[in-house]
Amino acid sequence: LAACVVVAALPASWGTRRSAWPRIGLVAASYVALVGVYLEALFRAGRLAPLSNFDGWVFWVPKAKAIYFFGGLDEQFFRELANPTYPPLVPALEAAAFHAMGSADTVSLHVQFWFFLTGFVAAVAGVLGPRVHAAVLGPILLVVLVAPRVVARSLEPQADFLLDYFFALAALLVALWLVDGGAWQLSLAFLFLAGAMLTKREGQLLAACVVVAALPASWGTRRSAWPRIGLAAGCALALALPWRLWFTSRDLTGELPASGFLGLFDHLDRPLPALQSVAAAVFDTGLWLLVVPLAAIVEVVREARRAPVDLPLDRLRIRIEQQLRGIAEPALLRRPAAVDAVAVALPEAHGGQIGVPAEGVPLLERHAL
Repeated sequence: LAACVVVAALPASWGTRRSAWPRIGLVAASYVALVGVYLEALFRAGRLAPLSNFDGWVFWVPKAKAIYFFGGLDEQFFRELANPTYPPLVPALEAAAFHAMGSADTVSLHVQFWFFLTGFVAAVAGVLGPRVHAAVLGPILLVVLVAPRVVARSLEPQADFLLDYFFALAALLVALWLVDGGAWQLSLAFLFLAGAMLTKREGQLLAACVVVAALPASWGTRRSAWPRIGLAAGCALALALPWRLWFTSRDLTGELPASGFLGLFDHLDRPLPALQSVAAAVFDTGLWLLVVPLAAIVEVVREARRAPVDLPLDRLRIRIEQQLRGIAEPALLRRPAAVDAVAVALPEAHGGQIGVPAEGVPLLERHAL
């Protein structure tokens, strides 16, 4: 199913298009080199890393070993582990790595997650490279990569960072689809969302967030965009459905709260501390350095550049233009022959300029004086 979605989404002229990559200067090349040096150092650190992560040791890697040794999903073994209903994508990938290595090598297994990280960096650079100058994109990627959380946890054999990769790429591709309208962007985005749903249970909520955000963002083209979003979301759910059918048919529990959804009302004292904990984690420099504050500053600056500036000089310019227009327009009406020769561009919002061809300039100057 995944292969069919990808093949159907490829444009017919895929092989004939030329990439619009900007030229890489010296500064941009230095950042690319720094990213490469960082990834090389991370590889050397990961290829001999022990299996010390608790979740990986308790259930992620044991599930992978069960798939590797037993040749499939062992219902009885999964039932004895923590979180038996967690999706199987990460254990299946780890089991595939064991087959590639020829043994259940939990040390070299960390290299697989280095490839996931490198692939994510390459995917972001490949998607944004034609749009963002390398001197801007390189520092952003480097700041994200050197965040303490990424350095310490990105190679652990568990699902957290792989879920982040899928979600980030899906959100990025949906945003680009809203701008470009490329079918391949939407198809790959929801293929990544299907991967997120098959990586962790939280992927279902993250996929719903992307869909809910895409609907109002595409309001202007909703007649054509919303059916496509619905169809892509249905395909993503279809890819994630077999796992749900498998564990529900075998009565594996743990997917829903033990007290049911209504049991949430018995713990109304928890939402506020939970939100405070999330906010503190987002802005914790010990986890992310300055990634989030820098992103907030960039957004504020971008919105400020969008907003119209209403300074005294701008107000004076607008009043002068209005006066000139009040003088020029009656003069043009009194001279029908000049109406076709002079084009007046009216201001759209707070200001603008009057654009006229050369033959109309003497007329405007004489009457303005």
